[in-house]
Amino acid sequence: MRGFWTGPADPQTFMESFMSTKHKIPMSKLSKVSFAAIPRNPTSENDMHGPFIDSFAHNTILSKNFVLNVATRSADEMKLRPAITLCRRSDSDDFSWELVELGVTLRESDSMDAFRRDYDDLESYLDDGCAEEGKRTQKLISAYAAAQFYHQHRTFIFSVLLCGDHARFLRWDRAGCVVTRHFNYREDPSLLAQFFWRYCTLLPSGRGFDPSAEIATPSEKRAFRMAIDNYLADKTSRIIPGLDHSLDPSFPCYKVVVQGTNAASCDLIIQTPFSASRGAVGRCTRAYIALDAIQGKLVFFKDYWRPCDPERPPEGDVYASLEQACVPHLPRTRVAGDVPDDGAFQTTMAQEWGKRDGICVCEPMREYRHHRIVQDLAFSLTTVRNSRQLVEAMSNVIECISTARESHWMHRDVSSGNVMLNEYGKGILNDWDHAFRIDHEGVRLSQRTGTWKFLSTGLAENPSKTHDIMDDLESCFWVFLYFALHHFESNATSHALDVFDHCYGEDDHGELVGGLEKSTLLSRITPTLPFTFACTPLHQLAEGLRKYFQSYRYAYRTERRADMLQEHGKVILKLFHEALSSSDWPEADYLEDRFPSMTPAVSEERARDTANGFPSPCGPSVGAVPPSIGRNSANPVLHLPQRHSKRRTLDDDFAEPIHPVQRTRSNSSKRIKTDSSAASSLRDPADPNMNIRRRRAKLQSSASAGSRRVTRSQTNGPSRNTRSQTKRRG
Repeated sequence: MRGFWTGPADPQTFMESFMSTKHKIPMSKLSKVSFAAIPRNPTSENDMHGPFIDSFAHNTILSKNFVLNVATRSADEMKLRPAITLCRRSDSDDFSWELVELGVTLRESDSMDAFRRDYDDLESYLDDGCAEEGKRTQKLISAYAAAQFYHQHRTFIFSVLLCGDHARFLRWDRAGCVVTRHFNYREDPSLLAQFFWRYCTLLPSGRGFDPSAEIATPSEKRAFRMAIDNYLADKTSRIIPGLDHSLDPSFPCYKVVVQGTNAASCDLIIQTPFSASRGAVGRCTRAYIALDAIQGKLVFFKDYWRPCDPERPPEGDVYASLEQACVPHLPRTRVAGDVPDDGAFQTTMAQEWGKRDGICVCEPMREYRHHRIVQDLAFSLTTVRNSRQLVEAMSNVIECISTARESHWMHRDVSSGNVMLNEYGKGILNDWDHAFRIDHEGVRLSQRTGTWKFLSTGLAENPSKTHDIMDDLESCFWVFLYFALHHFESNATSHALDVFDHCYGEDDHGELVGGLEKSTLLSRITPTLPFTFACTPLHQLAEGLRKYFQSYRYAYRTERRADMLQEHGKVILKLFHEALSSSDWPEADYLEDRFPSMTPAVSEERARDTANGFPSPCGPSVGAVPPSIGRNSANPVLHLPQRHSKRRTLDDDFAEPIHPVQRTRSNSSKRIKTDSSAASSLRDPADPNMNIRRRRAKLQSSASAGSRRVTRSQTNGPSRNTRSQTKRRG
């Protein structure tokens, strides 16, 4: 998060700006507060906990609805929790993120302060120049904020930092964090007391709670659980890895009202995100399997903060424009739009503080707006039954890209995560949040975006290259080749996958440069593919595509007129149609991942944590897919495979959202059945769907025995290790 702290703000101005209250401030009462009981030279932060809480209890500063608690450590959250939390009162003594209002971080000495105190130097970041202990504090408070955002539906959050004899107030939103000057809470205790008093007088929306999300009723929670159980028990339904995770009891169940730009709306019941970002700032995409409370159907729900950029329209508007232009092979979008807020929209505020006088320089903070999309469930390409279905799906996507370009739209982020299948098994192209509308030729498409593994050779070699349709079409080739190598028989070894990861390093502007392996594969010195697929038409198509992109690189690169580029799309589509006309396609040649250790899951997740410098606040996520890249992000990061890991940002501003990855029950003889003969497969730790299949077997067994009740043991989510191996997006 370096550079995304804005300040120093005056503590009183901070409270008047962000915590305005109509109540009369009881200054006579606040002036009596004393924090003298907090030891001046504590041996550890634990010595500060009790005296800090007692100071508020003795003076009844907090309202009766709030209480300060010493947070107990928790294994499930990797012991990542603020030392003290302000919570809503509850009958339970157990820690619950549902009840947490704000966190208080206590550090023993002033030297542990996360921010410098030389405020005359406005040309340096506020978070620069700290000692190692201070940098550790920065990482801790960032992780705490990220964990709270992850578990709650908040537009912003407050937190308090005490280091030695001094304190600071912080306000976090998706643009950055506003930090106050440090002040001596022993000499001026009324400031700290006033902060907590003001907080307790605010309405939930003034404390940062999203008014469009409320705790679900018991009947709504039961309906959501029943919908998940029914899906799992249905033998004909496709398995969605991580579906059990949607019922994680450590997350509260919410009812969310989603409103669209066309006056449409829907009520969703959600619990645990299927995938979520790890950062406190940026787009912070969260994806859910949700229950449409009106229609009683499971749907996909994507919740994120979009950059307010005039060149980038809201994703919901992009889908509306594409559908109006009759672009085929798109996901079915039910409702989409920015989240309303008091006649306007939920928007970040931290970016405005960076423009004030007396504020230290920081990274250019972007304005973000809360955006939501509800779609029908879509499924990963790993659900195809055979190589022909893979080719059909890619053919659909190429048709989508070509037709969209005729309507002046370009996707700009074709990857393994957003080339998907709909419920009928047809290929669709999802996630148009990086799309640009091209109203005339020669327009410069901002900075480079895309997913590194599938980036075209032109963009990989030259980050300043203008993005055109051939870049998206070439990305289709790399996605096609990536899935074919992983899931269909060939004589390729794991070294064949090096083509997707190669990079040289960075150019003078900090942009990653590479793609040598891809260039070599498409060069004239490579006469044929260095491997052979067992399926003849699959291999012939792969070779035909390779030769076509080879010829384009050397014969057509100077021809960039729109009509010429459109012709290339038609020729590539013709290659797919010719391949599909073959009669040599096998019926069931899909294989489980041939190179599971080479898939971008746990290794990239660990690389992200290492780059961030602190443990994940969210615990293990539901897998991963190759992240997207782009410099025009609020906290610009590029996550590469581990051997190329390089810190670029802490958020997921260009990370892809996730749709459920699934396996079909009948697509090959290797599918695990639910009878006793599958026992050995159910115990296979390498199977990422092991616990899903086990639970489905239990539910079916229970149904056959005439039982109508699902026990708690049957509804436990998949194990930590299993979830971390499951593919995730964003």
